[in-house]
Amino acid sequence: MYLTDEQIMLLEQLTYLTDDVADAAGVLLGPYDSVEDLLQQFDDDALQRLEDPGNPDSTKDYTGGKKWAAIIRQIKSDPDLYSLDIVNKDETVALLTRKAQ
Repeated sequence: MYLTDEQIMLLEQLTYLTDDVADAAGVLLGPYDSVEDLLQQFDDDALQRLEDPGNPDSTKDYTGGKKWAAIIRQIKSDPDLYSLDIVNKDETVALLTRKAQ
């Protein structure tokens, strides 16, 4: 499969998906082996929380909640990107998960 420049740029944005973004959306980032596993928890309600200008957490991240919601929607709507598996993960990098409080 070949990816367009736009698709590669969208995927690259996922490297910046942090707990701050997940907090603003009201989700926890957990273990994942595919793009779908990573993004499936960002449902319509979570994306609306990111876009909510009244949500102070939605603007903590440099990119901003509205832009994150647009990026996530775009990736989820692209079957080539959404179906990608994540392989050869560097397990020495800390997981993007947090224990429930």
